[in-house]
Amino acid sequence: MIYEFGSCVLDVSKLELTRDNEPVAVEPQVFAVLEYLATNADRVVTKIELLDEVWGDRFVSESALTSRIKLARQACGDSGRSQQIIRTVHGRGYRMIAPITELGRVRKATRGVNLVARTGSRAAGREQQTERILTAAAEATTGTRRTIFVTGPTGGGKSTLVADVLEQIDDVDRWSVVAGRCHRARSGPEPYFALLEALGSLAAAEPDLVRDSLDRVAPSWLLQLPALVDDDAADRLERRLMGAGRQRMLREGVDAFTELARRRPTILVVEDLQHADACTLDVLELLARRSDPAPLLLVATTRPGRSEVDEVIADVTSSAGVEHLQLEPLDRAGVARLAAERHPDVSIAPDLVDILHDRCDGNPLFANEILAVWETDGLLREEDDVLRPGVDGQILAATVPPGLVTLIERTLGALTPDEVALLEAAAATGNTFDAAAVAAAVDRPVAEIDSLLARMAREPDHIDAVGAVSWPDGTVSTRYRFVHQLHRDVIYDRTVPSRRAVLHSRIGHALETGHQGSLFEIASTLADHFLAADDAARSARYLRRAAAQALSREAHGDADGLLWAALEQCDRLEPGLERDEIELEIRLLLGQARVGAHGWFDGQVAEQYERALDLAAALGAADEEAHARYALATISEMHGQFERTEELLGPMVAGGTGELGMEAHELVACSTFHQGAFGRSQSNADAVLSTTPDETPSKLMAAVAEHPATSCNSWMSLTNWFLGRSDDSLKRAENAVRLGERHRYALAVALQQRAMLHQLRDEPEECRRWAERAIALERPLISRVRRLQVEVLRDWARSFAEAADDVNDGDADDVGASMADTLRDLDEAGVQLDMPYFLALQADVVLRQGAPADALSVLGDAEARIDASTRSYFHRPEMHRLRAQAHLLLGDEERAAEELAHAADLAAAMGSPVMMLRIACDQLELERGAASEARREQVSMLVDRYDGQSVPRDVVRARRLLTT
Repeated sequence: MIYEFGSCVLDVSKLELTRDNEPVAVEPQVFAVLEYLATNADRVVTKIELLDEVWGDRFVSESALTSRIKLARQACGDSGRSQQIIRTVHGRGYRMIAPITELGRVRKATRGVNLVARTGSRAAGREQQTERILTAAAEATTGTRRTIFVTGPTGGGKSTLVADVLEQIDDVDRWSVVAGRCHRARSGPEPYFALLEALGSLAAAEPDLVRDSLDRVAPSWLLQLPALVDDDAADRLERRLMGAGRQRMLREGVDAFTELARRRPTILVVEDLQHADACTLDVLELLARRSDPAPLLLVATTRPGRSEVDEVIADVTSSAGVEHLQLEPLDRAGVARLAAERHPDVSIAPDLVDILHDRCDGNPLFANEILAVWETDGLLREEDDVLRPGVDGQILAATVPPGLVTLIERTLGALTPDEVALLEAAAATGNTFDAAAVAAAVDRPVAEIDSLLARMAREPDHIDAVGAVSWPDGTVSTRYRFVHQLHRDVIYDRTVPSRRAVLHSRIGHALETGHQGSLFEIASTLADHFLAADDAARSARYLRRAAAQALSREAHGDADGLLWAALEQCDRLEPGLERDEIELEIRLLLGQARVGAHGWFDGQVAEQYERALDLAAALGAADEEAHARYALATISEMHGQFERTEELLGPMVAGGTGELGMEAHELVACSTFHQGAFGRSQSNADAVLSTTPDETPSKLMAAVAEHPATSCNSWMSLTNWFLGRSDDSLKRAENAVRLGERHRYALAVALQQRAMLHQLRDEPEECRRWAERAIALERPLISRVRRLQVEVLRDWARSFAEAADDVNDGDADDVGASMADTLRDLDEAGVQLDMPYFLALQADVVLRQGAPADALSVLGDAEARIDASTRSYFHRPEMHRLRAQAHLLLGDEERAAEELAHAADLAAAMGSPVMMLRIACDQLELERGAASEARREQVSMLVDRYDGQSVPRDVVRARRLLTT
């Protein structure tokens, strides 16, 4: 057989290819590819079919086929850009489109008008939009980022347009094309699903490229692709990501695709944004807004109508390099071109175009489906190379189904009952489905079902073959997809509910079996199936796992919704052990999700952990009980309810309740410090530092941006100061900052505590230096609340500058106003444990501004907060000392003496020599010439405690007083 096409002649008998009458050397596999495409030029040849026909039983990757296609094009004088001979039908296969002559006669491109013609790969009627995206791609190759949003109604040709663009720039040596699709799900959208799907597809072909890129700039995303990391690498990544938050996941998502583009020009395609989760939208918005150079083209498609998506598109379209293409209905000329794409070897009669345009209203999908029905029913005829109505025009129009659902159901009527049953099972699986899952749904062998689906895919009215897939248990089959989501929807909706439930149950169980060891990765899919199967226990468990996956991606809001849905399923279970175990798992995770989404002071947080504590105690679940106790203790600590914190953590510190002993000791160290029980605080901090290596992390503490050794060194630093160990205090503070530098998520805490130490030491310059270093941290490393806390410390330090030149950005009054605003914001944030201390700092500033009455009012507020939450507070002696200063300014020396006496008693009860010294110096100054020898002796003895240490300011002051 001899085939002539373009300037080429393919002689099968001689195994020769000539072009422009010159022989072209091609290897046997390239020749075989050309021969098979020429023999089947009337249709799209799938990749799987080509692999089977050319390589037979030999296993080869798709890259081998891609390289042979490229060589075949080169041999014929074609290219991936022009595609004049061989066209890539994106996601399906290849087709020989050049006119072919067999032994002197013209070969038609269709088998006959009574058969359903194949939908053309060109986006007919969308040539202008196609050119605009191609132009954007060309600009992207120069390093200019480009983003294109394509919006249009269902069937408006969005996917076809994108596919056509990809076919025309299908150069594997030049581009990385990564594509993902957002899906609807009963359990809610899986965070970042489409983007991870895109990365996963690229990783399957080029694992090193993806692994190296993500490891460099996006380790949090690499952790979400378990196929790329072994257990050891995963452990290292988890340690590296301790304390990572949602902002890091978002930032690294943007960096991931930027890094891929810098290594190779990249086209990122995300389809069906109307189903996208909020996290995916955030990443795409940040990508669209980013302006640094990178050869990256982002193309996203969506149906209009979802407000969040429409708002994002409207907001970013004003940015440079962002364009919004709205696909309007095709005009008459566009419909004519679409029909011509289906029948490239004939002309389309004008009256046929008029009827088609009237009936489809310019919708490309409707037009294709209407043509398919006309072709299938034999209502068209070919005459003198013109395709015309085969019946009266009115009759032709009357036979057109009124809607797309009817059109799709009509094509189903041409299938056998067995084929329809397979499609129903496939529809239950999803828009993309594996033959193995369909086989499980209909309870038949995988090989048999794969063969039947492959046969159906060769006439792709409903499904296409995508490629081979292997489940973790070794099950191998082919992956398919519906040619359009609407096909899947129509088939699924016509399946009776009872059969749907059975199908979903079988598919869910098959996926459970086939994916043992990696169920976490498909938790959302399993939750969907078991929800549809009305299996409450499994639905609840997999909704919880899906929520855990969302939390691993810092998508707390999504996790929150999933967990409430899980609780609803749990409530349907009969009372008993299974229900309690499932509820316990859900409540613990729901508490975590609520904290991330709404903060620790959301009313639901404590409620979830209280219920979890009761369940854990009843079940004897020690580790779960420890988690609940620790979470409740964290809440009570933030509320300043320190006794409640100790009560909750007591069993854990004693070692009698589950894990988290290290975390419990650290939190008790915090609580006892705030109560002024400095010795107990030290012993708890030392219990961690003396038994646990400095590098040991804690996931729970990382969630609140803290690290065990870092925090415990800070508590040791502060308590050492109060206990009169000035030099040890500074060394511990240095250790905390050093460890914070190594565990960056905890650095803000170390810097804040270092600034606090210098405030307590009455060293405003150093306090300001460390506070400003904390404020300078980038946002992911310092939370809003932490930033407000260090701003209070900074403002206290700034208030010591008396002249405007020293303040730089305002006078002392401005500092006071700034501090008041910050404290108001901090109070609204709800974290109370340090509020009395910060209010005392405000009172100190107000005093130095000469407003003693206002200072007493602020101190009264601080005292009231302490009385409402706890019996003792570390800063209470200082607060009474400040009250004494206020009364002195008001001329009431007797009241000042009373306040100092009370402050001295509190300091002595706490065993704090530095506070005793500071208060004794105030008393010495107040008593002046009447000061007793006992008072002077007291000051002298307290000063002696600092022999051998560097002298703090309180000792300098005391020595000066003793010599005057």
